[in-house]
Amino acid sequence: MVTRRMQNIPGREYSSRELEVAEAAASAYDFECRRQRNRLRMGDSVLPVRRKVSLGSTFRERSDNGPGVDNIEERPRTDGEGKKAMLWIKLARFLIGRLLDPEAFIRSQFVLLGPADMPPSVEFLLSAAAEKNHQKAAEQLPGELKTAIRLNNDVFMQQVSDMINSPLGLTSEQAWARVLEDEAAEMSALFRYCMAYSIAVDPKTKDKNRFKELAVMFRPDAISQFNFSAEAYRQVWGSFIPASMGRKASGT
Repeated sequence: MVTRRMQNIPGREYSSRELEVAEAAASAYDFECRRQRNRLRMGDSVLPVRRKVSLGSTFRERSDNGPGVDNIEERPRTDGEGKKAMLWIKLARFLIGRLLDPEAFIRSQFVLLGPADMPPSVEFLLSAAAEKNHQKAAEQLPGELKTAIRLNNDVFMQQVSDMINSPLGLTSEQAWARVLEDEAAEMSALFRYCMAYSIAVDPKTKDKNRFKELAVMFRPDAISQFNFSAEAYRQVWGSFIPASMGRKASGT
């Protein structure tokens, strides 16, 4: 793993994991901000399309030695964009240190907002008030996870039904696979993994290999989601979580 050193913060480094968590938090923040704006204009029923926010280009400058990981130096720019990116890195360290799910933490800052309320600033996310918001949300986590699995399942079943009833003439297994593969569908990586796994191990499934491959594809992101709230997921999602994930899952 290449260590990236900040040019204007002597002796400070940030890891690829910190950058990964920072980008996950920034992406969730971008989504929630756009959803909050949509609530004011169109109500809660309209969801924005998720998009990944990349902070790497904010830091990255290549050397004259040509492309390649070893030739990348990453340093924050001196403008406002670079300063905001460093706030995300600071937030990432806070989240990693407390084993907090970045998406859940960001979502906890929006759940109590009214339709006309402004989104919190990035600076607010580093405040004690933001931590209190998350603690309040954590108390509501079991309820949120019950809602999450219901909503994920509703999306899956509705889209499968639409596929089967379309002129494509798909079998149930073909429809299941297509819906799970659809990145635009509002289903989490953990739900996709658990569903693909459950179909793969079902004795009645004909094309087991396809769903095993899907489960392998979804597993890394599913593990990240599961590990941040493993006990709560086990408690609420129960046997839908494969036993192989254990109390804390690994990538192997």
